[in-house]
Order: sequence, then C-alpha cells, then structure tokens
Amino acid sequence: MRWGVIEPTSLATRLLGECGWVKELLSETTDGISVGISELGPGDQLPSRIHQSVEVFYILSGTGKVRIGSETSPLRADVFTVVPPRVEHSVINDGKYPLRMLYFILGEKSEQREGKGE
Repeated sequence: MRWGVIEPTSLATRLLGECGWVKELLSETTDGISVGISELGPGDQLPSRIHQSVEVFYILSGTGKVRIGSETSPLRADVFTVVPPRVEHSVINDGKYPLRMLYFILGEKSEQREGKGE
C-alpha cells in the first residue's frame, strides 16, 4: 500500500446509463481502497452490485434512494450510507436534479468487484 499524498489514479470519466457518470479517483495505487465520485441524472440508476468489502457513500448533492438487501432508504445531501460486505445494493436518483456522491470501497481491489447488470 502506498501512504501519504497520492495523485488521483485517473481523471477519466466512465458513463453510467444515459445520464450518469463515475470518476474513479484512487484505486490502482492503493491496496484495496477505491475512492471516486459518481453522478446520476434524474431517473438514472446504478446497477445492482455486490462487493466483498464495505462500501461507504457520502451524498454531496441531490436526492434519491438506496436499496441495501431488501431495505430501501432515502438519500439526501450530507448523509452517509454504509453498505456491509457481500450485500446486493443499488442507488437510484428519484429527484429532479443530479444526485452526486463520493464513494469509498475499503479492502477490495477493483478487479474483485461484482457488478450485476453491467
């Protein structure tokens, strides 16, 4: 693992659906820590996924819903969501404005991630 100040891994943006994107900022230079920013346009959704480790979202702006297992909860700016390991989850923007979030995946390399529907 690399410690200290680290430049972003990549500033490349990957599209999600028709009106969303994700930018992974930190993953290749750290052992099992990924950090990124994601934005979902109104009505857009992150596909269901399962990680082998904890994932944390911090909502920067907008509103939406997160489904963790069989439970659905509202999302709004300035809240954290913690997803336990090995639990299927997804996020949808059900608001009128973009839903922007910072995410952290701890203890998992990017090639270990399982996306459903990607």
